[in-house]
Amino acid sequence: MRPLLLDEGLFPVVAEALRSVQLDALAVGDEGAPPRGSDDEANCEWCAAHSAVLVTNDRGKKDKTIFAALDTHRVDTIFVHNDLRSAPPHHLLRALLNAEEAIDQLTGGRHVLRRRLLARGRLEKR
Repeated sequence: MRPLLLDEGLFPVVAEALRSVQLDALAVGDEGAPPRGSDDEANCEWCAAHSAVLVTNDRGKKDKTIFAALDTHRVDTIFVHNDLRSAPPHHLLRALLNAEEAIDQLTGGRHVLRRRLLARGRLEKR
């Protein structure tokens, strides 16, 4: 699976758990990742430079700047909605692990990945 960057607002322990099973994942604020408080532009720039998939709960409802940054840097993105964000961290971990194969199949092509992660690990078109 391509590297993952978990945005602020998601559980950093999920990135740590993914690393414990040899998957490449960091959370914003981890060493080597953008610092806590970094904006969408900086996170997207980092993802582009590291060929990483951004995992975020920012849906752009209040502020559409995330979409401009995603488009500018052509960053593959998985959107986590409130059902997973408000659940215990292991639910997000399980969903990402279940989505591993789909993420592999959908990234790296001509089209930029923009999918919503469902609780069972299915990726739904946005």
